[in-house]
Amino acid sequence: VSVRRQTAGNNGYTVHAGIVLCGMYLFNINLECGWTFSYDKSDKVYWYRNKQGYYESYDEIPMSTTYGFSSCFVNIGYGFQLFNRARITPKIGINTVVLKEEKEADDYNTYANEAYTRLALGACNIDFALSQHLGISFSYEYTEPFSMSDGFKVVDKTINLKRMMIGSNYKIGTFIYF
Repeated sequence: VSVRRQTAGNNGYTVHAGIVLCGMYLFNINLECGWTFSYDKSDKVYWYRNKQGYYESYDEIPMSTTYGFSSCFVNIGYGFQLFNRARITPKIGINTVVLKEEKEADDYNTYANEAYTRLALGACNIDFALSQHLGISFSYEYTEPFSMSDGFKVVDKTINLKRMMIGSNYKIGTFIYF
């Protein structure tokens, strides 16, 4: 498990998240899959029921909720040896981000809970072996959306959720060699 500091685009918005990652190298081909969960929450979103019975977001309505997110991702890359105990791995992947709603009250629902977006990912890892079985990894990633659910779009219009998960991501972690 590592801690991820994510800074998106030019707006400098930072989200802290935990990552559970499983990966392997086989003949220098790197395959990784994992799950990310946010510690941070969005700004409040205010909801009201319109005449058709659907919920929409507006700025000054009393029912409010905040959003966190979790994501699943898969990456593939190729590792190049830099020197005896270091490797650089450029990679590409896909990431699906799902919103988790935390409501102020339980007397209403929205269709934005479990709304999702799919992101294309480009990344580069630099791994250093510290000992025979232990190492440290530094990673830079850039993510860009290619699809969003309607619920994600509605919430994003109000609080710009994309800034929480899209853009530049930095990871620092440890790994164990087998």
